[in-house]
Parts: sequence; C-alpha cells; structure tokens
Amino acid sequence: MGKAGYGAAALGNGVTVTGGLLAEFITAAFLVLVIVKVAIHQKSVLGGLIVGLTIVVDILAVGPISGGTMNPARALGAAVAGGEWANMWIYFVGPVLGGALGAFIANYTEDMRPRPIPVDAMN
Repeated sequence: MGKAGYGAAALGNGVTVTGGLLAEFITAAFLVLVIVKVAIHQKSVLGGLIVGLTIVVDILAVGPISGGTMNPARALGAAVAGGEWANMWIYFVGPVLGGALGAFIANYTEDMRPRPIPVDAMN
C-alpha cells in the first residue's frame, strides 16, 4: 500500500485510480446490499454477524488495492487526522455510487421469489 498515516486510505502499489474506484464501488454495493437484505428486510438474528463478516471479507479483498474504506466518513476522518488527501475523491465517489447501486438492487429484488417448478416438469 501507499504510505499513509493514521489509517488514511491509499491506493496500493501499481493500482490505478480506476481500479481503486472500482474496488470501493463494488465493496460498498455489496455491503449495502447485505445490510438491506439481511439486517433490515429479513430481520435476521444473525444480521449483525453477517454484516460484520461482510465487512471483514470486503476489507481482506480490497484492502491491499484501495484501503477498503467503504465509508466516506471513515476516509475523511483518517485524511483529516493524517493529512493525506491524494486521490481522496475515490473514497467519496466510489462508496456513494456503490451504496446507491446496492440499495437499488435490494429494492429491485425485494419481491422476487423463486418460481415453483410444476410437478409435471420434474418427470
């Protein structure tokens, strides 16, 4: 990863701006989708654990690529504390657009249920 202090996000060595933006976009979309589907709509007892594990997986997957912030507030706080502002727009645009996509997918798939297979078709 690039040199950054106080937990400030930075692109990994050899990672392009587009790659970092895409990484933040995908992880934020995935996180919002999981939060909405599991913790809000299904009201799962294990919702907190599932969301927490999603955050762990997201960070492990893209941490070396973009820092894996998934949250503009987290990126801003670390940037203010550490004074590292290089490519900071990635950590605002990526998660906001990704979160919007995750919410859209969750809303679009809300009423989708698998269609039952007719008994005649199984023979």
